[in-house]
This record gives sequence, structure tokens and C-alpha cells, in this order.
Amino acid sequence: MISPWFGLPIVAYLEEKYGQPCYRFPYLPIGGNETTRFLRELAAYADSRGAELDHNRIEGFIRREELVFYEEIDNLATFLLEFRYGLPSYVHIIHDASYVLGMTVFLLHEVGIVPQELFITDNTPPDFREEIVKTAAGFSAKRTIPIAFRNDAGLAQEEILRANHEGRGLIIGSGWDKDLARKKGCDFLSAALPSPYRLVMTTGYAGYRGGLRLIEDIYNTALAAYR
Repeated sequence: MISPWFGLPIVAYLEEKYGQPCYRFPYLPIGGNETTRFLRELAAYADSRGAELDHNRIEGFIRREELVFYEEIDNLATFLLEFRYGLPSYVHIIHDASYVLGMTVFLLHEVGIVPQELFITDNTPPDFREEIVKTAAGFSAKRTIPIAFRNDAGLAQEEILRANHEGRGLIIGSGWDKDLARKKGCDFLSAALPSPYRLVMTTGYAGYRGGLRLIEDIYNTALAAYR
């Protein structure tokens, strides 16, 4: 189960009624760090249940995927140095809990874009909110991750409009947030529904390649401003 809350009652029911165990990762794993952690934790959980996995094959797969991922990041280094002051330095994310958490830890630790005023809009039940905030707090020992729960994305937009941060900003949200980005002078990436400004068929942000794809989308959006 990859979710901070959605689906928990289902897996709890399956475990209670049928003895079906479940490994849970609390948000979407994106990029090198979190995908590797997810795979190793999942393998360890499977072993604890008697799976008897071949860990040489597991680590071989991880090494190959990390090699591709970090080779692409290394290739990006020259570009980042040249365009550092023309790229986003902070981000607002308006999305469901799994994406907000997954994107936040990836952008903060592997891309260097600082999270500011993040909003979870999936009507997270109150019983799960404290755990989500605690998870986000564990992403950094140096800064507080500002996460709020807003079922009405319009309220989130109002709070972002009032916010004031130095540097170039990025807003990741739904198609409804494009006008907000224009008003704030921020780059905009449509990554949540509804998404009337892009066609999505096979694009996904999970895993190693998903992390590279997210970087591509963010920087392509930034570079479009120079046309």
C-alpha cells in the first residue's frame, strides 16, 4: 500500500478477516532516495513473511536503476550551474496527500527547491492528519515543512496569494491553479486533476524514472519563459 491514508480501512479489513498482511509506504516514492528506500523496506518486509527473496538480484536491480538515475543528474549539473538563477527556488504544491509528501521530500533533497505553503486537498480524515504532519516534519531537521489541509483549493489559492517569498517560485497543482501562478509570477506545472492544459497517458512521477520526468517537466516549464 502506497498511501498516507487512502485505503487503510481496506487493508485493515483484509488483515482482520483473511490474515492478509500489508506493507505500507506512506507516500509516493519519487526519485533515487525514496525509491531505493521503498524497495529495500518492501524486500525486508517480504522476507519477514517468509518470502526468501534473492537479495543479490534486488540489490543488482537497485544499483542499475540508481546508476541511470544519478548519471542523468550528473549530466544535468552543467545546465543547473548555468541557469541556477533562472530556475525555481521554492515551490507551492496543491495536491493529494501522497503527492504532496512525495514531491516535497524529492524536491527538497534531490532537486534543491524549497517547499513553501503546501496544501493537501483530498479531504484527509482528521484521524490521519497528525501522522501526515509528523511524516513531513521528518523530512528536514533544519526547517519546518508548512503543510495545511484545505478541502477547498480556492482557500489554498488565497493563502498563496498572500504569501511573500524571495526568488523564483513554482506552483504544482491542477489546471485551476494556472491563473494563480500568472498572478504570482510563478512557473506552473499541471500535475493534479483537472488538467485541461496537458494530455496525460503514460506520464507518471513514481520511481526513479518518475523523478527524472518530474525534473524535466519543472525545468521545461521554467525554460519556456525564455522563448
